[in-house]
Amino acid sequence: MAQPFSAETLQLAGDVIPVAAEVSFSVSAPLIAASASDSGILAYISNLAPRRQLTWMDRSGKEIGKIGSIQDQRHAGLSPDGKTVASVRYSNTGPDGIWLQDVERGSETRFTSPDLTGAPVWSPEGNWIAFGVDKGLYLKDPSGELKEELPLENGNTKTVSDWSHDGRYLIYTEIDPKGRGDIWYLEDPLHKSSERKPVEFQGTEAAESQGQLSPDGRWLAYVSDESGQQEVYVRPFPSSPGRWKISAGRGRSREPRWRRDSKELFFLESRVAFNWLMAVQVQSGPGGDFHASPPQALFEFRAAGSVPQANCFLYSPSADGQRFLVDVQAGDDEPTLNVISNWEKAALGDK
Repeated sequence: MAQPFSAETLQLAGDVIPVAAEVSFSVSAPLIAASASDSGILAYISNLAPRRQLTWMDRSGKEIGKIGSIQDQRHAGLSPDGKTVASVRYSNTGPDGIWLQDVERGSETRFTSPDLTGAPVWSPEGNWIAFGVDKGLYLKDPSGELKEELPLENGNTKTVSDWSHDGRYLIYTEIDPKGRGDIWYLEDPLHKSSERKPVEFQGTEAAESQGQLSPDGRWLAYVSDESGQQEVYVRPFPSSPGRWKISAGRGRSREPRWRRDSKELFFLESRVAFNWLMAVQVQSGPGGDFHASPPQALFEFRAAGSVPQANCFLYSPSADGQRFLVDVQAGDDEPTLNVISNWEKAALGDK
């Protein structure tokens, strides 16, 4: 839509005019994916984030089941008991909140309002969901009986990425004033104690995000673009010497996820809308030794991800790592770039 604007009064003037239909929102922010030039050229994208289907796949990529209906959704957050998946949804007008789907029955319920849309992370017992919205971190009971609780708020945008298996640490990404991501953790997120203080884990000039703590609490895997492209790294948690690069530099590497026994680490190698799910065998010794095997490709699937700082994950592994809940692009639709010349005259019908 467009509406005339008076440069003299600095106010809107005239009626709203329809310009184009089915314009997409950006995958990284609730903004229209469109731009207009001074010469009268309007460019916009439609079908930027094609709708997706939550699909179970085995380690070979064989489809073994589907959950729910096809939706414009991002993120596959499987609950600790594997019975519920939390995802972020979008509609034609923008963010549509967090939704919960029953894995067995496929039924779904809205969990948050559209203005509370952020990647959801389950607590280790599944009795809380954490998510970041704008400058705050929120906690909410999945049953809906309790209202949102705000455990942390300051001047920077935040998105949650993980919750430690002992419940002591909430891992999140904070966008610094330069627009880059840093990884922080919040101690004791469920209790208003003096220990509930944010601590910076990884903060450099690079963009760092998608922090995932190993179930044994010893290692934190994350994504950084310090090399010039996105790579997956592992560091001891919370603070010890050592760091290891896990990915092999064969594409944009992102979205690390641990197997429940901490002996395998998964991540994606992404090329445009195609993704390879990779697996790395992990061994760790009592003296702080960390060993990772070369990455092995499991299977390929089609879906476009968001910027890593959003902490949206396209997949979630089962506890034993033998199957994966994947947010797969439905159909063969591709994003379309549309260009309109003399768009103001076209919108006015050459009046």
